[in-house]
Amino acid sequence: MENKRFENNGGGATLLSRQDKGFDGTGCVKLLRYYGTNALRRNICNINVGQLYQADRKINSRIIRIINPDPQDTKRIDTTLETNYNSNMMNYNLEILKRVQDDTKPHATHLTHFTHAKRAAFTLAEVLITLAVIGIVAAMTIPTLISNYQEKQTISKLQKVYATLKNAFEMGKVQHGDYETWSWNQIPNENAERISYFWETYVFPHLKVTKKCFPVSSECVEPMYLLSGSSLSNTSSTRAAFILEDGTSVYTWASSGDFFPHIFVFADINGKAKPNIVGKDIFVMYFSPQNPGNKLGSLDDDGNFIDSGKLMTNAYGLSFYGDMDGVTVEDLMDSNFIVQNVNGTNNKMGCSTGSLGYACGAAIKLNGWKFPDGYPD
Repeated sequence: MENKRFENNGGGATLLSRQDKGFDGTGCVKLLRYYGTNALRRNICNINVGQLYQADRKINSRIIRIINPDPQDTKRIDTTLETNYNSNMMNYNLEILKRVQDDTKPHATHLTHFTHAKRAAFTLAEVLITLAVIGIVAAMTIPTLISNYQEKQTISKLQKVYATLKNAFEMGKVQHGDYETWSWNQIPNENAERISYFWETYVFPHLKVTKKCFPVSSECVEPMYLLSGSSLSNTSSTRAAFILEDGTSVYTWASSGDFFPHIFVFADINGKAKPNIVGKDIFVMYFSPQNPGNKLGSLDDDGNFIDSGKLMTNAYGLSFYGDMDGVTVEDLMDSNFIVQNVNGTNNKMGCSTGSLGYACGAAIKLNGWKFPDGYPD
């Protein structure tokens, strides 16, 4: 290729449409027609290679926009093109020429890797701040998610065991007649014979049981605790326990008197696993064919019983303790919810911290199978 000098036309570079004679190289001509600059022509086509010159700023800006459309880098690249057309720039332009020979029109994507624009990156401080924000959000949301999950698991298991036991009682009624005719309460309650007879005769034929402990033993249940924090005695020889097919542990006993025969059922929905606390994983059910005559009410500041006028009349058949006529969820969640038995003994049976927790299952059921507001943590 002939080495010629091309002059700037004063106000701008000469356009290639003028077809200078003596200039050859098809690929270079295509490139020059695209860019329209004598300055670039001189550099790319190896004419006066290495000579420093200053091209028209308007033309340089046009090149810059093609090479790197980022306006943040325009000033820096513009200065480089005007003042530092060295051998490195020569190599870049030769590469551009090669790409033009392969394609009649160069693309911006072919040129972007020739720019030395910085890639965006996170600083250490930004990374640490982001991690800190994530940690704070996690600390605020994860406990709630875990709590919601545990609540759903608890209620799901509670519904299942309640339905399983209640269905077995109903099947026993179909087989043996109304609950009032069952003769279990005629057996003396001096040992586990009464409670054993009850379950073996009326319920177990309709229930899948994997293990029986008559009388109760640690093979079926672990030590249990009330919501108030005190322990629940489950070692009496007059009491029994068994394990259902799904792993639920059931601790049970019959009344010691004949004036209001009843059966208590403590269902531990996660078996022998902790925490073994009434209201957390243990829920109390109650069976009685007769009204026991217990009164419901509260205590005044002096500890005197205030009768609400309601009697403890549980739902017919097996029901959650506290699932009684006229009793509301608010009653059951009240720390001052009192059950006074026929002997005059007052017991805090509600589902609140400091109470025994017997009424927690009923509170959940009456609340639409959801934890009521203020449910003990």
